[in-house]
Amino acid sequence: MALRRNRGPQRPVQAFSAADCRAGTAPTAIRIRVEHVSWSRPATCDGEPWYPVIGTEINSSGEETRRITILVRGRLLSLLVGNVGRWRP
Repeated sequence: MALRRNRGPQRPVQAFSAADCRAGTAPTAIRIRVEHVSWSRPATCDGEPWYPVIGTEINSSGEETRRITILVRGRLLSLLVGNVGRWRP
């Protein structure tokens, strides 16, 4: 039996509406387990900062479907845990 690497606790799944993310062919909403936010690389859209987010897309039955990179409206990311485990202000 092969050992699997311990990736730590699972991050919560976040849901973003199509108006709050840019994912190429955006569905009406996207559910993603956020793994990394590039806080140092914001883009400006609609007069506010948007950040690249890397994560795993989760389908309606809770299964992981694919790794995805999207742009998310910055004000929605302020309550997510930062990359070092601290809450980002």
